[in-house]
Amino acid sequence: MYRQTDEALCEYEVDCMWNPLLTQCNRQCAELGNTDCLSGSMCKWDMSNQVCMRKCIYKYHNETNCNADITCDWSNLNGTCRDSCSFHTTGGNSTTCNADSMCYWNTTSNSCLDQCMTRFPLPSESSSCWADPQCMFDSNERMCKKTCELLSNQFDCNAVSTMCTWYQGKCVLGCENSATNVTNCRMLERCMWDSDQNKCRRNCTQEGAATRCTNDAMCRYDNDLASCRMRCVNFYTTDLCATDGRCEWGTASHPGCDASCEFRYSGQSDCDSDPTCFWDGTVCTKSCDKYFDQSSCTLGDVQCEWDVTHCRRTCRYAYNNDENGCTADANCAWNRNARTCSTVCTAVLDQSICMSDEMCQWKVNSCEERCSFRYNTSSSCNSDPQCTWVGYASACRNFCGGYALMPNATLQSTKDLCSKDQFCEWSGTQCVPTCTILHGDRVS
Repeated sequence: MYRQTDEALCEYEVDCMWNPLLTQCNRQCAELGNTDCLSGSMCKWDMSNQVCMRKCIYKYHNETNCNADITCDWSNLNGTCRDSCSFHTTGGNSTTCNADSMCYWNTTSNSCLDQCMTRFPLPSESSSCWADPQCMFDSNERMCKKTCELLSNQFDCNAVSTMCTWYQGKCVLGCENSATNVTNCRMLERCMWDSDQNKCRRNCTQEGAATRCTNDAMCRYDNDLASCRMRCVNFYTTDLCATDGRCEWGTASHPGCDASCEFRYSGQSDCDSDPTCFWDGTVCTKSCDKYFDQSSCTLGDVQCEWDVTHCRRTCRYAYNNDENGCTADANCAWNRNARTCSTVCTAVLDQSICMSDEMCQWKVNSCEERCSFRYNTSSSCNSDPQCTWVGYASACRNFCGGYALMPNATLQSTKDLCSKDQFCEWSGTQCVPTCTILHGDRVS
């Protein structure tokens, strides 16, 4: 080992080589067995040929000679000759390959390949880096790296690059780097577009902790579901808006998703100031005219009713204790007995609803106002063939004989209507007034 102390004289000896690290003369790698080879800092063991070889960095000092040796590659970044990764495929194994920071073992091809930073070491080679399907250019670290998809575990995924994220059991490119426009961003289920920052970002479901979710302007934490959800205003289609029970889609004139009235306001004054909502006595609820079909109108809220073509709030709730407002609305009528507002009878389409209102009566296939509410003077009452004035009561009543004169009246329909009128009775052949009506002045 110490035969020569001068580099030139050492290299002249055929079985010697100069060790620049220890500044001493060592035996040539080719002279060493496996154990001594692996312990020598300048040597590497060729498993395929079972021989010891000098490492490329100590073997060549210029690019031409280095690249002429298939076991070596020239590093433009360091300006030195290095062992080629392909050497580990035949002369080594996955262990020796992964021990070399310039290489990695590809389990698919069972071969040792150059790391992306080895293939494209310079920032100016970023385009070439992206063109390689196994590589991506990390703009934060200005370095070419292995693509996220090639990182097989969560630790490596989170450690290797800030561009990667662990999602549903695999490493993927983060949303910020996966799409640069709103259209492409929204095509990715795990991503959403941040209009304020004008960039693609991960969606709220990946925020996790309640604190982080709450501090995110685009998200809200759902305590009931113990999960982070997107705020209603960020849903951009009716279908997406409908996936969250706290959200509702606006109208044609005011499109967009927003929190439903119940979750938008907690007090009556704020609720009533919003034309899309109304206070139902307990909570803020959706305005009836925001229901666009009969089914959702009648099922959506007990205070709403369907009026042939649109949904509206029932008169009873719209004008509670407001006689002037009630009488001013052509769809409503004031019940002077109950001091409440009712839907005008002719607008009621359902027989059961018609019959439940004391102001109305069902006539074959339509609802109409009872004579007692239709007129309040004898002259106007008696001018209607369906009505008759009862002097002792100073009230207008239905004319019992009028049921048989109605359009399309049958014996059965006449009997049914007669029996439902408390002031009429069926005589066996016709509908006649009760004794109270005939002799009311005799009843004490």
